[in-house]
Order: sequence, then structure tokens, then C-alpha cells
Amino acid sequence: MKKFLIVLALLLVVGCGNKTTLNLEEVESSLNNSNLFSGNDNVEVDYLNKKYGLVTEGIKSATISMSSMLTSARMYAIFEADDVDAVKKNTDAFMEKYAASWMMGYNLEQEALVENRMVTTHGNYIIYIISEDNNKALDLIKG
Repeated sequence: MKKFLIVLALLLVVGCGNKTTLNLEEVESSLNNSNLFSGNDNVEVDYLNKKYGLVTEGIKSATISMSSMLTSARMYAIFEADDVDAVKKNTDAFMEKYAASWMMGYNLEQEALVENRMVTTHGNYIIYIISEDNNKALDLIKG
């Protein structure tokens, strides 16, 4: 009985089922195979650096997908970082520039998507989602 209680206590401390490590290749495949991001292309962090001035220091890995159509703001970006707070300042600045590029009064439907974007963290990951169903996309990410 004593061993059982020790094992149970260890499981509670470790957080049985609390998955905070993401396999970004699997996440990318899952999101790209959903209908949420059809018409999107995967882009590299360097692209965000050149186009939006994203400071890439501290980003360990990432998966990013942006619409290839100029009429769609749908995108997701997942950044893995050792120091989430430090990196999030830089990724938030990128997202603000991306959002501002859609706030010009030309496409109110896409502006609404951008305004309702999801920004969250999951373990050492910073997640940005702009889609018709951000919660569904987050569920796909968390697996």
C-alpha cells in the first residue's frame, strides 16, 4: 500500500498526461491537413525577420504558416523558446506588425479574424493563431 501511494504521489507531481512538449512536424502536418489553413504556405523564421522585423534571438525552433492569398489573414506561428517571457516580447512585436498590415479597412471580415486572434503559451511554446476556429486549431496543436 505504501508503494502504491508513493507511485500515485509521483504521478500527481509529474503531472500525468500534462503534455507540454510539442512535435512541431506533427503539429504542422495536423494543422496543414485541417481545412482551417487551406491555401497557406509554410514560411521560415528568417522570412518573418525580413518582412516584419522579428528578432529571432532565443527562438529554438518554429513552425509558421501564412496564407498565400492576399485576401486571407489566416496564419499560425508556434515558437519554441527557452525563455518564453523574453522571446514573447519579440514575437508579440511581430504579431502587432502583422495585425497592423490587415487593419486598413479594405477587408472587414479578415480584420475581424485578426482582431480575434489567439495568443497563448503552452510550456516553452508561444502560439499565435488567426483562423475561423482558433479553439479547434489550438486543440490540434495540443494533440
